[in-house]
Amino acid sequence: MDRLVGKLRLVLISFDLRLGVMSDDSRNSTWLRKFQNAFRGITIGMRGGRTNSFFVHIPIATATIILALFVGVSKIELSILLLCIATVISAELFNSSIERLAASITKDHDEEIGKALDIASGAVLIVSIFAAIIGLIVLVSAILGGWNRA
Repeated sequence: MDRLVGKLRLVLISFDLRLGVMSDDSRNSTWLRKFQNAFRGITIGMRGGRTNSFFVHIPIATATIILALFVGVSKIELSILLLCIATVISAELFNSSIERLAASITKDHDEEIGKALDIASGAVLIVSIFAAIIGLIVLVSAILGGWNRA
């Protein structure tokens, strides 16, 4: 485990030197630079690797928003749907970052890294399932006009 932590530190230091982020100078970094780094991270994460879940998440999110607007959900319901969408996409980005970090630590099979990747994937699955349930409750309720709509 100590060897893995050492490798992780080396990777983070290497990441810091190559990209110029997360350094001691981060206090002096401009907000513009911070937003540029964040948008670059989103772009890198959405490009994905072997399997890109964003090809599933983005069309479903878009269809959900369009349907919600079409059936006339309330502002609160739309806000809840948008929060669910943002949570799923954020979870997927966290998962992608862990996958990239794991790939940079070792190309060999490592049981602990595999467990970490499985945990991250499980988190995305849980968030996605509950977002789908919430989406169905909001949209079906709006379509059928039931469940004491506010």
